Amino acid sequence: MGAGRATIAITYNVYDKDTNKLIARMDVSDVMTGMSGQAWGGSAKELVRNGTEKWNKVFVNNVLK
Repeated sequence: MGAGRATIAITYNVYDKDTNKLIARMDVSDVMTGMSGQAWGGSAKELVRNGTEKWNKVFVNNVLK
């Protein structure tokens, strides 16, 4: 109880299709552990689902502006 850890790492790369030049990049990661004040750490699927939703929004709203 209270043990376990899940990690997600995401790399975003956007290239100009005509020149193949890298025009935007972002590297992010999230960790879910069982020691975050909860009895259970949650699931790796939940971390992937929540992490990709969060970081996709950050990338689109902040990096691709």
